[in-house]
Amino acid sequence: MATETTPIVVSKQNLHTVDIDIVGTSELIVHKFSAKAIKQIEDIQAKKTKTKTKRNPKAEYNDCFYKWCEGDLDGDLNPDLWDKKSTGVPAIAIKKAMVGACRQVDMPMTLARQAFHVKGSVLKIENSEPSMRTDHVRIGNKQTDVRYRPSYPQGWRVTVPIIYDADVISLEQLINLIGRAGFSVGLCEHRPEKDGDKGTFEVDMSKTLDDKVVS
Repeated sequence: MATETTPIVVSKQNLHTVDIDIVGTSELIVHKFSAKAIKQIEDIQAKKTKTKTKRNPKAEYNDCFYKWCEGDLDGDLNPDLWDKKSTGVPAIAIKKAMVGACRQVDMPMTLARQAFHVKGSVLKIENSEPSMRTDHVRIGNKQTDVRYRPSYPQGWRVTVPIIYDADVISLEQLINLIGRAGFSVGLCEHRPEKDGDKGTFEVDMSKTLDDKVVS
């Protein structure tokens, strides 16, 4: 005798998009590893480098930028589209900060990874002019080195475009999560998550949130 089975109902996703503006409450230090920098590290680890080469601080500084193109594209991957001046932060870094903030609340990180996505590759930094910052960093247990990296002063701004499933996470929860990420996790180098105090930010609630249903 055949037994009846209960059909599985899969409802349509309730997708929305929203732009959330964040403003830096501390200095932001970025460091994108260039192909040249990665090759140098690989050579050092493989013990292929025997003599020190003359360093070019300005070139190293310029190589650390995340280049922004219209459409939130990566300028290194789209050199013909880059305007030679616009820079930003990786979109995935903001999502990782938000997912990391789930440790503070009753939300599994696996759920958060699936509930929303930050759109684009590189998000434009506005309202802030970068300058070169020089830091001594530790490499391994005994070695130290000097890094020349872009630094954006407090007040930097980024518009974060997010697509989310409103059946899984509400707009209020999303805003609160990115706010917690800005306070306790931060972005890029010397952030609170890594025992620093840079890269912190807050949500600018004075900006209109453009919440739209994805048809």
